[in-house]
Amino acid sequence: FDASEVSLSLWSLAKIFTKLPPAVLDFAYAALALAKTQVREFSAEALADIAFAVHSMKLSGEDGQAFVTSVAIFGEDHLHLFSPQGVTSLCNAVTLLDGHLKQLFLEKVAVHAEEQCYGWHELAQVLSAIGHAGTSSPKLLDFAEDITLRSAACSVEIPTQTLLSIGFAVAKIGVKPQSAGKLAAAAGTALRQRGRLMLFGIDRRQWMKLRSYARTG
Repeated sequence: FDASEVSLSLWSLAKIFTKLPPAVLDFAYAALALAKTQVREFSAEALADIAFAVHSMKLSGEDGQAFVTSVAIFGEDHLHLFSPQGVTSLCNAVTLLDGHLKQLFLEKVAVHAEEQCYGWHELAQVLSAIGHAGTSSPKLLDFAEDITLRSAACSVEIPTQTLLSIGFAVAKIGVKPQSAGKLAAAAGTALRQRGRLMLFGIDRRQWMKLRSYARTG
């Protein structure tokens, strides 16, 4: 396999399988074993595709951890090479790691995302990754706080699912309840204006999480 074949193979598997058969799992880990030693030979797009596959297929074994660790170390100083969507794929993969590295990486992404003026969809994905990472720091809380207040101020511009995703993530991260309250009020107004008074499934769960957390203030 060359670099492009490895990334395309893993990305395709992630799109096809929700549960990997043993033979496919063996192949995926064999491809990762190759990829983890050749990170600098892959394009940023290829690395992001592999990261997407690692997260989607929960390839958290030794080779998966080694690959994500290598990419996180490389990515810290090369985020400018990745598209915003590529960065969010790295963020999701990094949540599978243990230890301090994922916090450091997510802190770098938070700074990068604001400097590069990421769109609302990508900001929601970064916040979601931070929420799932199970790690926190003053830098990550400040980032989440800033996005919470910006989202409240711009709620009419943000698509409904993205707005609810941001609300759910910042509640999970633990921003100031007062800030969450401002977002909940703004989101409620936006939902009413859009005629979305009845929510179902994941939209409803995210909305109820935000409202419940906002009330703790």
